[in-house]
Order: sequence, then structure tokens, then C-alpha cells
Amino acid sequence: MRMPRLTRQGERHTKWRANPMWICPKCLFRWKVLPGPIDEKTKKPRRKTDKERNAEKVCRSCKGVGLHCGSKKEADYYAKVQKMKDRGEIADFKFQVPFQLEGCKYIADFVIEDLDGTIRVVDVKGYAGETQLSRQKIRQMRERYGIKVEVV
Repeated sequence: MRMPRLTRQGERHTKWRANPMWICPKCLFRWKVLPGPIDEKTKKPRRKTDKERNAEKVCRSCKGVGLHCGSKKEADYYAKVQKMKDRGEIADFKFQVPFQLEGCKYIADFVIEDLDGTIRVVDVKGYAGETQLSRQKIRQMRERYGIKVEVV
């Protein structure tokens, strides 16, 4: 298993994802990112070619282009929000929306617009708890934009 890079405070690096997945926005089919192929000579994993990486992005069910999710829980939440939009429970939603903060950038998992026009920001955590860095970014979102972030 690959060890994540650690920040100075000893927490996980924010770009490291435990179980990355792809989800098709059309048919909501989900599939895992496959590990790199094994090199025949050295018997070690090698880096994927562009053709292999692009093949991952095509849905196996409807041949549509998939979206990359950071975890299985995030892919499941995407499917849930898409169904809510189809049923007319919410007006619209956006996926992976960047916000500029002091000295860093926060990428919200979902920005949901309700029927009454209110905006909700939802952050899906695929593991048990929040890190100090994520708590700091959520606090900066509340102070700078006046937006409360829901952690699911």
C-alpha cells in the first residue's frame, strides 16, 4: 500500500485519495480506478500510458464520459444528488467547485441550489474524521463568504 505524503503538521496531504472512483453523470454507473500495469521485466507497477488513462474515463455501461470522484462515498452522494435533481427536489447542483481563500484554495465537493434559491455547500468525507486543514478551510469559508459548509 502506498503511504500518503504528510504535511508539516503530520496530517494527510489533501490531494491523496484512498479509493478514487469514476461515476457516469448519465447512467450513474460507478467504477474504480485500476492500479497501474505490472512491468514484465521488473515485475513492478509501471506508470500508465495516456491511452490507458483515457480508457478509464469511458463508462462501461453507456459509453459516456465519467467524472472522477475522490472516494466511493463521494460517488454515491453524486448519484443521490443527481436523483434529487431528476425528481425536482433541488433546482441545480455543481460538482468540485473551487473557492479562493487566504493563501490556499478550497474545492467544495458539491454546491447545491435549493428550490427557494438558497445555496448549500456540501463536503463529503470518505473517512471517519476531519483534519485540522479541512477544519481551517471550512472556518475560512464561513468568515470570508458567510457560507456554512455541511460535512457529510
